[in-house]
Amino acid sequence: DELLTREDVQQLVDRLRKQQPSLVGEVVGELVPIGTLQRVLKNLLKSGIPIRELQIILEALGEYAGKTKNPEILTEVVRKHLSRTITEQFKDKTGKIFAITLDPALEHQMASSLRQEADMLNLALPSETALAVSTATANAWKAVMDKGIEKPILLCDSRLRLPLASMLSRTLPQLPVVAYNEIVLNTDIEPVETISLVGSNKTIAQKS
Repeated sequence: DELLTREDVQQLVDRLRKQQPSLVGEVVGELVPIGTLQRVLKNLLKSGIPIRELQIILEALGEYAGKTKNPEILTEVVRKHLSRTITEQFKDKTGKIFAITLDPALEHQMASSLRQEADMLNLALPSETALAVSTATANAWKAVMDKGIEKPILLCDSRLRLPLASMLSRTLPQLPVVAYNEIVLNTDIEPVETISLVGSNKTIAQKS
């Protein structure tokens, strides 16, 4: 993502323009400036998601860019359209995805703490709860690594994906945070760790 320049993005767009002139003409420019497209592509690459499916990316942006110009929100929209790419990215050799999940009670608590700020949803968790969630997630990730599982993901509600990924990016940048609707239906998902609430104020990671 650090190597993707605006010139690189322009070359990708020019290449697609030869095959899909109407799509590129309608989307790239006033609706989606090159700078915004670059931000979205960099966000995808930073999450380890390939950007080969530029046609799908532009189609998604064309549908939603009239509602917001926020690159973070647009990236979330694009991710949902790239569910097949994301699913393939995290499958192991047997076609299975290994997932760390949130206990439903914790997921509900976190969803209830979401606050709208401008056009973004942010987690408004108490600092001790946010720290406990981060610690628990790190413990869960370490437990999965100790089992020799190479590509685990943290699976969560789509509303939580971006704010949770942002919260964990400082401590666990190597753990992909993926929304349920970014995984293709009927994919074989094996929960390997669950992050749970225990008691009223404690958050721990326990084996599922």
